[in-house]
Order: sequence, then structure tokens, then C-alpha cells
Amino acid sequence: MENTVDCSSTSSHLARALVLRYQVEGRRRDLGLGAYPDVTIAMARDRASEARRLIIDGKDPIAQKRQTKSNTFKDTALELIESKRPGWKSTKHAPQWTATLDTYVVSKLGQMRVAKIETADVMGTLKPIWTQKPETASRVRQRISVLGVPGSGVAARLRGVLAMAFQAL
Repeated sequence: MENTVDCSSTSSHLARALVLRYQVEGRRRDLGLGAYPDVTIAMARDRASEARRLIIDGKDPIAQKRQTKSNTFKDTALELIESKRPGWKSTKHAPQWTATLDTYVVSKLGQMRVAKIETADVMGTLKPIWTQKPETASRVRQRISVLGVPGSGVAARLRGVLAMAFQAL
């Protein structure tokens, strides 16, 4: 399959999506280059050229893009708190979230990539506070769950596995 740039319309918008279609290890991939007219044809060509260079070097441009977007737990937590701040009814919520995550979680999970956090990591973080401060531990668990990135598996497992594990304590 030859690398091609395609212009296709989306069903809900009149804008056209510019896409680089390529193949890596026998698998067809579509890399979004942007929506026309927000991204000009010249810009799309430049982005496609950069992606083709990665393909020639044996790298998958989509995988590279995901790696650069993969944030640490601490970065993701700060971004989430800032995004939720306008919707909270009280100005106390942001400092409460920040304080509980800093106190109980950041020292253990702060520098880990969210996609790499496993249930055992979260359980190891919560276990010391679960028997002493169950209400705080429950809130911390909920806040960690909210931070779960789709695909990491953490958010889905937190609700079921951790709830059952800590009910037994």
C-alpha cells in the first residue's frame, strides 16, 4: 500500500478531515492531519512528510504521537483539576483535590505514566490510609479513578476490584 493523503468528510460536520493513510507491519493506519480549512493543504503536506520520515525509519507516527502525549500522574491530575475548576460550586474543591492527591498519592504515583499504573500500584497507595481514614481513602480512590486514562485499565478496575478488596479490611 502506498502512503496517501486523503480528504474525507465527517458525518456531523461540513469540514473535511485530511488523513494520511499508511501501512505498518501489514496493518492499515489513518493519521489525522487536521480539518480543512483550519489546516491548509500546505500544512497537511508538511505533516504528512514528517510522518513519512518516521515510517521510513520504521516508526509508527500514531504510536509516536501517543508517546509524546502520555503524561505523568501528577501532570494529568493538575490538568484535570484546572479543567474541573470552573464547574465546581465551591472554591474549596480545587485545594481539597490538590491536597489529598499531594498528601497520599503523588509521592508514590506522581512520576508514573498514567497508562502504566496498575491496580497493584493504586492498592499499595491506598492500603496505608484505608483502615485509619476510610472516608479520605474513599475520596482518594474516587479521584484516582477519575484520572484513569481510557486504555490504561485503571479506572475500570478501580471501581470493582479495589472496592471489593478494601471492603474486606
